[in-house]
Amino acid sequence: MEKEVYAEVLRIIGRAALELADVIEPGPGQAAPADTATSSTVPPELPAYEAKRVKYLQAFVDAGGTLTLAQVRVASKKAGMGNPGSVTSRGYVEKTGPDTRAISNKGKAWLAKRNGTAA
Repeated sequence: MEKEVYAEVLRIIGRAALELADVIEPGPGQAAPADTATSSTVPPELPAYEAKRVKYLQAFVDAGGTLTLAQVRVASKKAGMGNPGSVTSRGYVEKTGPDTRAISNKGKAWLAKRNGTAA
């Protein structure tokens, strides 16, 4: 039993190290989220929370629709969001795998309505 616990702890540490390495320098076949400050135009009349959500969702669109968890963390930081979980719980982003998230059709429609561009 003790060996199983140690093995699981090492697996968790290994996954965390790989995610951190991908944040620092994306591996082959991984696109880093685009710089949300320059890639999207956020209308100035939007409330602050909506402007942050626009920046966050635009990172998904700029990366082709799907981000890894490490990329999600980077995108949420760049957008100024603390925890992006509410975006997922509201249905704007979907879990597509254990370590990936994708913008949903609802998220694309919301984004297009806010920034005036088709997602």
